[in-house]
Amino acid sequence: MQNKGDYNKVKDIIEKNILVHNQAVSMASIHNAYSLNPNDTRYRNKLKDRIQNDYKDQLLFIKVIINTSEIVINSQALDMHMTLNDEEVLLKEAANILRGDIIDYINNLNELS
Repeated sequence: MQNKGDYNKVKDIIEKNILVHNQAVSMASIHNAYSLNPNDTRYRNKLKDRIQNDYKDQLLFIKVIINTSEIVINSQALDMHMTLNDEEVLLKEAANILRGDIIDYINNLNELS
């Protein structure tokens, strides 16, 4: 028996939840929206292939723990997070340099008094 799920529901989840709102969604939720039987590995793999073909380079599939469902995230959200972390590191370094300069200035003031 061929599984005929509603791919429009899957696209809606991907486009609204993952791509627009940067939410992480489990493949189990996507399988559920498509009305897939959890034991039907053949159609689960076909659905994932279809999603990967339709959303090339937009999604990342992450397996956190063995024997659990993959998590699907917006690949750009990960890039944005990495960029924010890089900026945060730079800001912390700049703050430490500024802090050191302020401490040196205060110590020099005490010596001048």
